[in-house]
Formats: sequence, structure tokens, C-alpha cells
Amino acid sequence: MHLLLAKGFGLAIVTTDMEMESDRILAPLEEQTFGPAWWVAKGCAKGALNRDPYRRRRYMDGAYPFEKLKRVEKPTTFIDEERVASPQTVQHVRSCAIWRSW
Repeated sequence: MHLLLAKGFGLAIVTTDMEMESDRILAPLEEQTFGPAWWVAKGCAKGALNRDPYRRRRYMDGAYPFEKLKRVEKPTTFIDEERVASPQTVQHVRSCAIWRSW
């Protein structure tokens, strides 16, 4: 085990020439408001009423009710059929799986 990483965690390094910005600093907890807007998630993705997606669902069913989606014969998402299961893709997936198995 590495001194800085706990068991089950990995480390990745990404290099880029893309310009990046730092995130804004969060306000101290005592300055954050948890009023009615937070309860109903106004202006944000999660609030008090929807912060736990498993409150009404079994964990094995997943966080979102995909079983309620209408099934269609032809996918509405573009799938690049030629590259989905090409030998290069399969080899890449295998090499990634071998690398992650350490």
C-alpha cells in the first residue's frame, strides 16, 4: 500500500494544454443557508428532498428508475456500430482491465 493512498484507491495524472480555472472557494458552513430554497433544490441539482436517491429505491435497482423508460425498437442515441466491438476496442479494454487489476 502506498503511504498516501488507502487500499482501493488509485491515482491518475492527466496532462493538458487546455486553460483551466480553479473552483470558487465554498463559504464556511456557518454562512451557508439551508432554507426553503435548499429544501426544494432551487437553483441547484440536489436539496434536502432529493439528496438521497436510494431513500425510496433498493440499491440494486440503481438510483434512477430506468425501468419506467419507454422501450423503442431502434435506439435514439447514435451508436458507431463499426467501432463498438472492433478488435482494437476489445484489446484496449483488456489492457485497461489488466492495468486496473493491480
